Amino acid sequence: MEQAMLWKVAAHRGEVTDVAGTELAFVTGGADNKVCVWSRRTHQLMLQFTEHIKKVVAVLPDLLQPNLIHSAGADRCVFTYDLKKEKRVVGHQMGKSAVGAFTTLTQRKDSEQELITGGTDGRLLFWDCDIDRPVLALQDPAKSRVNGLAVSPTGRFVALCGDDHHVKIFDLKVRVCWRAWLFDRLPHTLLTAFVCVEQRQALLAATLGHSARVHSLRWSPDEKQLVSVGADCCICVWNFYGVD
Repeated sequence: MEQAMLWKVAAHRGEVTDVAGTELAFVTGGADNKVCVWSRRTHQLMLQFTEHIKKVVAVLPDLLQPNLIHSAGADRCVFTYDLKKEKRVVGHQMGKSAVGAFTTLTQRKDSEQELITGGTDGRLLFWDCDIDRPVLALQDPAKSRVNGLAVSPTGRFVALCGDDHHVKIFDLKVRVCWRAWLFDRLPHTLLTAFVCVEQRQALLAATLGHSARVHSLRWSPDEKQLVSVGADCCICVWNFYGVD
């Protein structure tokens, strides 16, 4: 049975690159470099932001503050807009020589709820609203373009997919390793020194099931499965057993 179209708007000049929803509005990003906010009730354009100088690749409502909207662009910029104030309130930008162009955007559910961007160079950058530069960077060992990011329901893991046909999972929990040395400085005297030698996020898994680039992925609500879709016309379902 065919369903009738509810409503239609000419949202952007050119490709609509991403869409997200809040309780009161839809947010769209476009190849015309614009972020547009549409009323759910009237279907009319409420706000338009034009600060990106290249196409918008992702739009994302904030997890905690529904009046905030985030966007990432191919211009290596991440912006945060306040819908109540009707203006941009936070901006981050990386130089062309520093990182690849951004391709996707998500948000942590723990820590300081930092934004996470994925890029054409396989790098994941973590952004705090109060700090200009990334507070953390993770590198995909393959250095392949990241097409999709998804933070797990508990917030501990982030999954990524990319042009190398793989689905990968990082553990965002900081692992701290300590080593101890015993020094015999005086007869019958032992001193113990503890030194922190490692703080890092670990790559837990890299799985291959697709035969072409992987476009997007999502976690199941119980964090026990991942679903990915690719250019090979396949939908893959992955079991995830967590960590010990």
